[in-house]
Amino acid sequence: MNNNYFTLLNNRLFIDETDIWAFLNRFTINPYSNAYDRIDTYKGNINVPRHLKDWTGSDEKYAFFDKISIKVMDNEINTHKKKNKITFKQYYFVSVPENCRGICLKTELIAQCYKKCLIKASESGANSIIFDLFAGGEYKPIQAYDIARDAINEIAPKLRKMSIKVNVNDDYTYSKLLRFETFLNRINQDSDGNTNHMDISEKLNMYSKFDQQESKLMLALREHETDYAAVAGEINEQYSNENAEMSKQDFSKKMIAEVINNWINSPLQSEKKQKYERKTRSASSLAKLISASPSTVSKLSNGKGSVPTRDMLISLAIGMELDREERLHFILYGNDNLKYPQNLKEEYIEEILCDPNQDHDFNSVNNKVNEKFGETIRKPVERKENTFVKKKKHKKSNGKEK
Repeated sequence: MNNNYFTLLNNRLFIDETDIWAFLNRFTINPYSNAYDRIDTYKGNINVPRHLKDWTGSDEKYAFFDKISIKVMDNEINTHKKKNKITFKQYYFVSVPENCRGICLKTELIAQCYKKCLIKASESGANSIIFDLFAGGEYKPIQAYDIARDAINEIAPKLRKMSIKVNVNDDYTYSKLLRFETFLNRINQDSDGNTNHMDISEKLNMYSKFDQQESKLMLALREHETDYAAVAGEINEQYSNENAEMSKQDFSKKMIAEVINNWINSPLQSEKKQKYERKTRSASSLAKLISASPSTVSKLSNGKGSVPTRDMLISLAIGMELDREERLHFILYGNDNLKYPQNLKEEYIEEILCDPNQDHDFNSVNNKVNEKFGETIRKPVERKENTFVKKKKHKKSNGKEK
């Protein structure tokens, strides 16, 4: 469960309505890639890096933070309007001192920028503010986001209630940050702790673990390319070994029906017991899982009708909870000449299904796809209204008129 005091946005620059848009002016940092360079990591002054030597006391540190400036500008630019309506009132341009020397104590420096903006917005009576992720280009996005996350969650409860959002302008970064949130929530649940209070070494160790998880996920996604060619070859070989008189379309329907019937006839594990017990599965229950017509799924299980669409096959594969190899075979039975995944939507579906931290039931996957692309996995069938009107039967006249 996400307990943040802010919402993460994707590519909503100047689109969402808000009182304030906040930006961090670009600054120069030296080649220290880690956002967690800190003075107190070093004991004594012997091995302190040169860019940290001038910052050895808390008084100097907070005097330095006091030099953070926020320039407020009213929005008077016509190009930033939506349907002739200004979508925001003010800019906050945040600047840090030029002599920050590779950003000494840069984690705290960026955190202070968020806090000062929120305090200023709260005091001005603003009801909403959106941050364009600070230092997302200078640091790794995960570290930049985690700094924002900790800073906002620390200061927001102490201020007047307002809507707080953080925007990123890259689809891949956005999906990666969502996975990072899931990762953090799992850590908090497993340890009954709070990642906000981790020390520096614990933070860096946490990032390392997340990077390892990401590497496994990306490897799984890259394997699809080689797996597709292998599975397509298997299907063609399987078809060539079938009856020569069977058309490719009939073969496809036969194999799709076989997979569906294997699912229907397989035992269902009880949630309450660790053993398998016989429960009723049917084409209707599968249709219900994916919000499809029972008659459509029933026809497919009997090898009747036409070969289903790619989107229907993907929906069925999710509903039956097929593993990656089974899913690839099942979807390619529809058309083995069409690579899977073949577009951004299908790649995103596979990304969710390959991630062990995500929910894999059809409704969860469908909702995530709809949030990202503005459309569901498959287009809902629009049923025409029945306009047929029964004619009223006229009563037989007995020939007598009143």
